[in-house]
Amino acid sequence: MVLDNQERNEEDLSFEELLDSYMYEVPQRGQILEGIILEAKHDQIILDVGLKRDAVVTRKDLERLNEDVIATLQPGKEVQTYVLQPYNGEGDLIVSINKAMELEDWSIATRLLDKDEITTPISTAASSCRARTPSAMASWKWKPNALPPAASAGQMRDIKDQLIGTKLQLKVIQVETKRNRLILSERAARR
Repeated sequence: MVLDNQERNEEDLSFEELLDSYMYEVPQRGQILEGIILEAKHDQIILDVGLKRDAVVTRKDLERLNEDVIATLQPGKEVQTYVLQPYNGEGDLIVSINKAMELEDWSIATRLLDKDEITTPISTAASSCRARTPSAMASWKWKPNALPPAASAGQMRDIKDQLIGTKLQLKVIQVETKRNRLILSERAARR
C-alpha cells in the first residue's frame, strides 16, 4: 500500500510533534477565558483554560484580590480570567482574575443603569471598579445634623468615615468604564 505524502508525514511524527501541529485558537489580549485551577500557590495560580498550554495568574494580580476571594481559589474551582499577555518572555499565557472580576462589576453596573434599578452595594477591595457617591447625591436625613452647613474637609472626612459599614439604597446614575467612573446616588434611589 502506498501512502500519500500527508499520511506518510503524519505517520513519521512523534506524539509531541503531532500535538504541536494541532491547530488551536490563539488567545488574544482582552479575551475572557474560563479556567479550572490546577495549582494554587501564594505567588501564582496555574489554570487549565482548554488550550495547549496552561495559564498563569501572577503574584501581582493576586495582590489585588482581597483575602476572602483568595481563600476560595483552590484546585478544581472554575474561574473566569482576562488574557493580559498571550505570550510573555517565557512563553507563558498570563491571565488576570482581578481584571475579569472588574469587567463583571462594570457589566453589573451597566445593567443596573439600563434597568433603572436600585441596589445596596457591598464594599469590597476585590476589584478596582469602585463607585462614588458625591455628597450632593446623598440625602443626609437618615443621619440628622451629620453634615454641618460649612463643614471643613477634615469634618467631611470624619463624617464619611462614620458611614463606613452603613447600608444605603443607591441608584447607578453614571457608568464610564474608559474613565473608570461609576457614580451612585442615594437621593435618586429615594425618589
